Amino acid sequence: MSKLISLSLPLALAALAACQSDDSERWRTDAETGLEYRLWHTDENAPKPMPGDVLVLKLEYGPEGGPALFSTRELPDLFRLRLEPPKHAGPSVDAGLALLRVGDSILFRVPADSFYRHNARQPLPPELPAGSTLLFRAELLASQTQEEYQEQLRAKEQQLRSEEMRLIDEFLALKKIEQEPSLSGLYFIPQGPAEGPLAKPGQTLEVHYEGSFLDGVVFDSSRRRAETFSFRLGAREVIDGWEEGFSKLAVGQKATLIVPSFLAYGKEGVEGVIPPYATLVFEVELISAR
Repeated sequence: MSKLISLSLPLALAALAACQSDDSERWRTDAETGLEYRLWHTDENAPKPMPGDVLVLKLEYGPEGGPALFSTRELPDLFRLRLEPPKHAGPSVDAGLALLRVGDSILFRVPADSFYRHNARQPLPPELPAGSTLLFRAELLASQTQEEYQEQLRAKEQQLRSEEMRLIDEFLALKKIEQEPSLSGLYFIPQGPAEGPLAKPGQTLEVHYEGSFLDGVVFDSSRRRAETFSFRLGAREVIDGWEEGFSKLAVGQKATLIVPSFLAYGKEGVEGVIPPYATLVFEVELISAR
């Protein structure tokens, strides 16, 4: 929870706090932590997470009666958070979430300065006065052990890797490419033979390139910018597919590089530019090597 999202639309947190007719009966105080909360159970026998488990949550918070500072409704994916033992005495986010069973919803109050010090680990925002309180609303959708979560990640990654390989095969068939990949998995398709020595590690290479996805959408091009790109071969300044591909080129030579994600930007991708598990196609030319 160290990354906060400021929302432009206000969230009526105060209205949530007033959704019951009798506050004196609904607001409770945890004897151990002093946390003030309201808890709505859906099933008293539902699983109760343990510290270390991964929670799947709907979560939002903001100053009581003010706009939201964070809401998982604005996120593209499910929000997950590992349940930790309380980091300090007194009311805390960890103490509030520890009260939940799967399917439960909760409202709870946490001092803003305590939350930003221990959870967000950043200074109190200037719009929040010292001594102010944050109101949190959470709904626990699911809970997983660390082992279950890691197994789910592995299965998802395997699915995405398999899908990437399928798309590569389709692309090769569509383009009638019969070139076999290198041992690393790179497809190096030269456009004519090399005339002269190949580029060597330690040399600074000046290159032109155009990068696209398998569907032909161009994401970057030095030619469109009308400026070359330079890097030192072997210095790990570029992706592995480029390190290998340009080591096979001579000055003046052109080639197509089909670079699987594990030789490019992998499962992380580049936010806003290259998706996870994206195979990249580069049309490249080695202009000079010095």
